[in-house]
Amino acid sequence: MFKIAKMEVLKIFRSKLFLIPLISLSLLITITIMLYYPANQKEDINLLEVAADIISGNGMFSFPIITAVYFSTIIVNEFKQETIKTLFSSTKYRGELFIGKFLGAVTVFSVIFIVLLMISILVTSLIINPQHMAIEFYALTYKETILRISIVTILTLLFLICLGSYVFMIGTITESQGFTIFYLLLTIFLHLTLLGITPFLSIHSVINVLSRKYSFMRGLFFSNMLLTYNIFWTDILREILVFLTYTTTFIQVGIHFFKKKQV
Repeated sequence: MFKIAKMEVLKIFRSKLFLIPLISLSLLITITIMLYYPANQKEDINLLEVAADIISGNGMFSFPIITAVYFSTIIVNEFKQETIKTLFSSTKYRGELFIGKFLGAVTVFSVIFIVLLMISILVTSLIINPQHMAIEFYALTYKETILRISIVTILTLLFLICLGSYVFMIGTITESQGFTIFYLLLTIFLHLTLLGITPFLSIHSVINVLSRKYSFMRGLFFSNMLLTYNIFWTDILREILVFLTYTTTFIQVGIHFFKKKQV
Protein backbone atom coordinates (compact mmCIF):
# COMPACT_ATOMS: atom_id res chain seq x y z
CA MET A 1 0.00 0.00 0.00
CA PHE A 2 2.78 2.44 0.94
CA LYS A 3 4.68 1.44 -2.19
CA ILE A 4 1.59 2.39 -4.22
CA ALA A 5 1.39 5.69 -2.31
CA LYS A 6 5.05 6.41 -3.15
CA MET A 7 4.39 5.66 -6.82
CA GLU A 8 1.36 7.98 -6.73
CA VAL A 9 3.48 10.81 -5.29
CA LEU A 10 5.97 10.41 -8.12
CA LYS A 11 3.11 10.29 -10.63
CA ILE A 12 1.63 13.52 -9.24
CA PHE A 13 4.96 15.30 -9.65
CA ARG A 14 5.54 13.91 -13.14
CA SER A 15 2.07 14.98 -14.27
CA LYS A 16 2.50 18.36 -12.52
CA LEU A 17 -0.80 17.92 -10.66
CA PHE A 18 0.94 19.29 -7.56
CA LEU A 19 0.82 22.69 -9.25
CA ILE A 20 -2.96 22.87 -8.67
CA PRO A 21 -2.70 23.31 -4.88
CA LEU A 22 0.74 24.96 -4.99
CA ILE A 23 -0.18 27.85 -7.29
CA SER A 24 -3.77 28.26 -6.07
CA LEU A 25 -2.91 28.27 -2.36
CA SER A 26 0.09 30.55 -2.91
CA LEU A 27 -2.06 33.12 -4.72
CA LEU A 28 -4.90 32.97 -2.19
CA ILE A 29 -2.60 33.37 0.83
CA THR A 30 -0.62 36.17 -0.80
CA ILE A 31 -3.75 38.08 -1.85
CA THR A 32 -5.29 37.70 1.61
CA ILE A 33 -2.18 39.12 3.31
CA MET A 34 -1.94 41.97 0.80
CA LEU A 35 -5.59 42.88 1.40
CA TYR A 36 -5.07 42.86 5.15
CA TYR A 37 -1.75 44.74 5.22
CA PRO A 38 -2.73 48.08 3.57
CA ALA A 39 -5.58 48.54 6.04
CA ASN A 40 -3.21 48.26 9.00
CA GLN A 41 -0.02 50.05 9.93
CA LYS A 42 2.93 47.73 10.41
CA GLU A 43 2.93 48.20 14.18
CA ASP A 44 -0.81 47.47 14.41
CA ILE A 45 -0.80 44.12 12.60
CA ASN A 46 -2.14 41.31 14.77
CA LEU A 47 -0.68 37.95 13.74
CA LEU A 48 -3.76 36.07 14.95
CA GLU A 49 -6.02 38.25 12.81
CA VAL A 50 -3.80 37.65 9.77
CA ALA A 51 -4.04 33.88 10.30
CA ALA A 52 -7.79 34.14 10.89
CA ASP A 53 -8.19 36.15 7.67
CA ILE A 54 -6.24 33.55 5.68
CA ILE A 55 -8.25 30.61 7.02
CA SER A 56 -11.69 32.22 7.33
CA GLY A 57 -11.42 34.16 4.07
CA ASN A 58 -10.60 31.01 2.12
CA GLY A 59 -11.80 28.19 4.36
CA MET A 60 -15.46 28.25 3.42
CA PHE A 61 -15.17 28.01 -0.38
CA SER A 62 -11.70 28.59 -1.85
CA PHE A 63 -9.82 25.90 0.11
CA PRO A 64 -12.61 23.30 -0.37
CA ILE A 65 -12.83 24.01 -4.12
CA ILE A 66 -9.04 23.72 -4.55
CA THR A 67 -9.18 20.47 -2.59
CA ALA A 68 -12.03 19.19 -4.77
CA VAL A 69 -10.29 20.07 -8.03
CA TYR A 70 -7.02 18.47 -6.92
CA PHE A 71 -8.40 15.20 -5.52
CA SER A 72 -11.08 14.78 -8.20
CA THR A 73 -8.51 15.29 -10.96
CA ILE A 74 -6.38 12.49 -9.55
CA ILE A 75 -9.17 9.90 -9.31
CA VAL A 76 -11.32 10.93 -12.30
CA ASN A 77 -8.33 11.07 -14.67
CA GLU A 78 -7.77 7.37 -14.05
CA PHE A 79 -11.15 6.69 -15.66
CA LYS A 80 -11.00 9.44 -18.26
CA GLN A 81 -7.54 8.49 -19.54
CA GLU A 82 -8.34 4.79 -19.11
CA THR A 83 -5.22 4.23 -17.02
CA ILE A 84 -7.58 2.47 -14.65
CA LYS A 85 -7.23 -0.57 -16.92
CA THR A 86 -3.53 -0.73 -16.11
CA LEU A 87 -4.26 -0.45 -12.41
CA PHE A 88 -6.89 -3.18 -12.51
CA SER A 89 -4.62 -5.49 -14.50
CA SER A 90 -2.20 -5.32 -11.56
CA THR A 91 -2.20 -8.18 -9.12
CA LYS A 92 -2.68 -5.67 -6.32
CA TYR A 93 -5.87 -5.75 -4.27
CA ARG A 94 -8.18 -3.00 -5.52
CA GLY A 95 -8.67 -1.68 -2.02
CA GLU A 96 -4.90 -1.21 -1.66
CA LEU A 97 -4.81 0.62 -4.99
CA PHE A 98 -7.52 3.01 -3.86
CA ILE A 99 -5.97 3.69 -0.46
CA GLY A 100 -2.49 4.00 -1.98
CA LYS A 101 -3.67 6.61 -4.47
CA PHE A 102 -5.43 8.53 -1.72
CA LEU A 103 -2.42 8.46 0.62
CA GLY A 104 -0.16 9.66 -2.19
CA ALA A 105 -2.51 12.55 -2.96
CA VAL A 106 -2.80 13.42 0.74
CA THR A 107 0.97 13.41 1.23
CA VAL A 108 1.59 15.95 -1.54
CA PHE A 109 -1.36 18.14 -0.54
CA SER A 110 -0.43 18.12 3.17
CA VAL A 111 3.18 19.15 2.60
CA ILE A 112 2.16 21.99 0.28
CA PHE A 113 -0.60 23.26 2.59
CA ILE A 114 1.43 23.17 5.83
CA VAL A 115 4.60 24.65 4.30
CA LEU A 116 2.82 27.52 2.51
CA LEU A 117 0.63 28.47 5.46
CA MET A 118 3.36 28.30 8.11
CA ILE A 119 5.91 30.15 5.95
CA SER A 120 3.42 32.97 5.37
CA ILE A 121 2.69 33.18 9.11
CA LEU A 122 6.35 33.08 10.12
CA VAL A 123 7.34 35.73 7.56
CA THR A 124 4.47 37.94 8.73
CA SER A 125 5.54 37.48 12.35
CA LEU A 126 8.97 38.92 11.54
CA ILE A 127 7.57 42.30 10.47
CA ILE A 128 4.98 42.91 13.17
CA ASN A 129 5.06 44.36 16.65
CA PRO A 130 4.99 41.36 19.05
CA GLN A 131 2.99 43.42 21.53
CA HIS A 132 0.00 43.22 19.18
CA MET A 133 -0.40 39.45 19.40
CA ALA A 134 -3.70 39.48 21.24
CA ILE A 135 -7.37 38.50 21.34
CA GLU A 136 -9.06 41.83 21.92
CA PHE A 137 -7.44 42.97 25.23
CA TYR A 138 -5.99 39.57 26.10
CA ALA A 139 -2.29 39.53 25.16
CA LEU A 140 -0.57 36.35 24.00
CA THR A 141 3.11 35.44 23.86
CA TYR A 142 4.73 34.57 20.54
CA LYS A 143 4.88 30.91 21.60
CA GLU A 144 1.18 30.85 22.53
CA THR A 145 0.26 32.51 19.24
CA ILE A 146 2.24 30.08 17.08
CA LEU A 147 0.87 27.10 19.04
CA ARG A 148 -2.70 28.31 18.54
CA ILE A 149 -2.14 28.90 14.81
CA SER A 150 -0.46 25.49 14.45
CA ILE A 151 -3.42 23.72 16.09
CA VAL A 152 -5.96 25.43 13.84
CA THR A 153 -3.78 24.80 10.77
CA ILE A 154 -3.58 21.07 11.51
CA LEU A 155 -7.34 20.87 12.17
CA THR A 156 -8.02 22.73 8.92
CA LEU A 157 -5.74 20.31 7.06
CA LEU A 158 -7.58 17.32 8.58
CA PHE A 159 -10.85 18.88 7.43
CA LEU A 160 -9.51 19.29 3.88
CA ILE A 161 -8.19 15.72 3.88
CA CYS A 162 -11.66 14.58 4.95
CA LEU A 163 -13.10 16.58 2.04
CA GLY A 164 -10.52 14.90 -0.18
CA SER A 165 -11.77 11.45 0.87
CA TYR A 166 -15.35 12.59 0.19
CA VAL A 167 -14.29 13.82 -3.26
CA PHE A 168 -12.41 10.57 -3.93
CA MET A 169 -15.58 8.64 -3.08
CA ILE A 170 -17.87 10.79 -5.25
CA GLY A 171 -15.33 10.85 -8.10
CA THR A 172 -15.16 7.05 -8.06
CA ILE A 173 -18.95 6.77 -8.20
CA THR A 174 -19.61 9.42 -10.87
CA GLU A 175 -16.33 9.30 -12.85
CA SER A 176 -17.00 13.00 -13.52
CA GLN A 177 -15.04 15.92 -12.12
CA GLY A 178 -17.86 18.37 -12.77
CA PHE A 179 -20.44 16.31 -10.89
CA THR A 180 -17.97 15.69 -8.05
CA ILE A 181 -17.33 19.40 -7.49
CA PHE A 182 -21.07 20.10 -7.81
CA TYR A 183 -21.91 17.53 -5.11
CA LEU A 184 -19.28 19.02 -2.81
CA LEU A 185 -20.69 22.53 -3.23
CA LEU A 186 -24.20 21.14 -2.72
CA THR A 187 -23.05 19.48 0.52
CA ILE A 188 -21.57 22.77 1.76
CA PHE A 189 -24.78 24.61 0.84
CA LEU A 190 -26.96 22.05 2.67
CA HIS A 191 -24.78 22.28 5.77
CA LEU A 192 -24.99 26.08 5.81
CA THR A 193 -28.76 25.80 5.33
CA LEU A 194 -29.03 23.45 8.32
CA LEU A 195 -27.01 25.86 10.43
CA GLY A 196 -29.44 28.58 9.40
CA ILE A 197 -32.44 26.70 10.79
CA THR A 198 -30.86 25.23 13.94
CA PRO A 199 -31.49 28.38 16.04
CA PHE A 200 -35.21 27.63 15.67
CA LEU A 201 -34.81 24.02 16.85
CA SER A 202 -34.33 22.55 20.29
CA ILE A 203 -30.69 22.61 21.38
CA HIS A 204 -30.96 18.86 21.97
CA SER A 205 -32.55 18.02 18.61
CA VAL A 206 -30.75 15.49 16.43
CA ILE A 207 -30.26 17.97 13.57
CA ASN A 208 -28.85 20.59 15.93
CA VAL A 209 -26.39 18.22 17.59
CA LEU A 210 -25.24 16.60 14.35
CA SER A 211 -24.79 19.85 12.41
CA ARG A 212 -23.03 21.73 15.19
CA LYS A 213 -20.91 19.02 16.82
CA TYR A 214 -20.56 15.96 14.62
CA SER A 215 -20.65 17.17 11.00
CA PHE A 216 -17.36 17.04 9.10
CA MET A 217 -18.39 20.39 7.58
CA ARG A 218 -17.67 22.04 10.94
CA GLY A 219 -14.20 22.56 9.52
CA LEU A 220 -15.56 25.49 7.50
CA PHE A 221 -15.45 27.57 10.69
CA PHE A 222 -12.20 26.54 12.37
CA SER A 223 -10.79 30.07 12.05
CA ASN A 224 -13.12 31.06 14.92
CA MET A 225 -10.87 29.08 17.26
CA LEU A 226 -8.04 31.52 16.62
CA LEU A 227 -9.90 34.42 18.19
CA THR A 228 -11.59 32.68 21.12
CA TYR A 229 -10.11 33.02 24.59
CA ASN A 230 -9.86 29.33 25.39
CA ILE A 231 -9.24 26.29 23.20
CA PHE A 232 -10.18 23.08 25.00
CA TRP A 233 -8.19 19.94 24.26
CA THR A 234 -11.33 17.84 24.58
CA ASP A 235 -12.86 19.79 21.68
CA ILE A 236 -9.70 19.31 19.61
CA LEU A 237 -9.72 15.56 20.27
CA ARG A 238 -13.41 15.36 19.33
CA GLU A 239 -12.76 17.16 16.03
CA ILE A 240 -9.89 14.80 15.22
CA LEU A 241 -12.02 11.72 15.97
CA VAL A 242 -14.92 13.09 13.88
CA PHE A 243 -12.66 13.69 10.87
CA LEU A 244 -10.97 10.30 11.18
CA THR A 245 -14.37 8.58 11.39
CA TYR A 246 -15.75 10.37 8.34
CA THR A 247 -12.54 9.91 6.35
CA THR A 248 -12.45 6.19 7.09
CA THR A 249 -16.13 5.86 6.14
CA PHE A 250 -15.73 7.73 2.85
CA ILE A 251 -12.69 5.63 1.95
CA GLN A 252 -14.51 2.39 2.72
CA VAL A 253 -17.49 3.43 0.57
CA GLY A 254 -15.11 4.53 -2.18
CA ILE A 255 -13.34 1.17 -2.07
CA HIS A 256 -16.70 -0.61 -2.33
CA PHE A 257 -17.56 1.16 -5.60
CA PHE A 258 -13.96 1.00 -6.84
CA LYS A 259 -14.06 -2.79 -6.59
CA LYS A 260 -17.27 -2.94 -8.64
CA LYS A 261 -15.90 -0.90 -11.56
CA GLN A 262 -15.84 -2.79 -14.85
CA VAL A 263 -13.19 -2.02 -17.50
